Amino acid sequence: MTLLILTQSVDVNDPVLGFFVRWVEEFSKHCARVTVICLREGEHTLPPNVRVLSLGKEKGTSRLSQILMFYRHIWSERNNYDAVFVHMNQIYVILGGVLWRAWHKKIGLWYTHKQVGVSLRIATHLADIIFTASPESFRLRSDKVHVVGHGIDTTLFHPRLVERKSTGLRLITVGRIVPSKGIETILDVCDELARRKALFSLDLVGVVDVRDSYTSRLQERVAASSYADRVRFLGIRSQSEVAALLPSYDVFVHASRGTGSLDKAPLEAMSAGVPVVSVSEAFASMLEPYRLAAHDVKSMADAIESLCDAPRRAAAARALREEVVERHELHSLIKRLLEYYR
Repeated sequence: MTLLILTQSVDVNDPVLGFFVRWVEEFSKHCARVTVICLREGEHTLPPNVRVLSLGKEKGTSRLSQILMFYRHIWSERNNYDAVFVHMNQIYVILGGVLWRAWHKKIGLWYTHKQVGVSLRIATHLADIIFTASPESFRLRSDKVHVVGHGIDTTLFHPRLVERKSTGLRLITVGRIVPSKGIETILDVCDELARRKALFSLDLVGVVDVRDSYTSRLQERVAASSYADRVRFLGIRSQSEVAALLPSYDVFVHASRGTGSLDKAPLEAMSAGVPVVSVSEAFASMLEPYRLAAHDVKSMADAIESLCDAPRRAAAARALREEVVERHELHSLIKRLLEYYR
């Protein structure tokens, strides 16, 4: 099988999409040839049977130039692929779908977000297959939809023995510092834990832009709190850096209600052996058996405090990692995706 992949970024240092380089590598193990068209190309090392073609965003090309380059690439490479995999950006399906159908190229779209717009409806009509991580991750009803789990690199995100250098629970959250990620809710939880005299610290991993008013408000709020010396904004970290960081924490706190989908960051934490406390409906079935599914600030604080018990924390961590390995492991996911094409 030969495959064309459309994605936004091929760059191991991309804080959001760096993981996708590993996806491409896994695809290459099962395909004779993989051609990747990306909006932006950065640092990567990929096998010889992978060719990466950029639309030039890293060079500052205009939107019109990017569209023209897109058509040039799918035309010039049309004999080098027999199927298409579009990652998240449904606009590529709209731009190329009619041509790919005319050339008898089977089109697969990966989409994990609760947002449903006109572009997604059009793309769903043009695509042959829709892949999504959970039932909550794709909100259009279609026989084309297949729930296949996520693709977590469980060899990169794995438990490690880490020497503890502090008392109390070490909390972490990873993601963009934006309102949809629920950072203010996490700080509300910190307020509640502080009122209860709980011992804790919190690290936030994600873009920190002092020019952004939201980030500034968060930092000012932390500075005025009683736990200011226990909260750090660590800034951007690459995927490999996050994988190395995670095992030194006790709890991953997840307060995002924005996408309604099965976010990758909590799954990566589970894979690394870190229990997750989340308010997201997408994680409820996974976390409820361990009383780690929360609904509000108080229940989040209750769940976090329950993890002060080290044996309970370790048991939850083992069970959650096993579930990620069974249902969301990258190598297995790629094989499942390719079976749908075949």
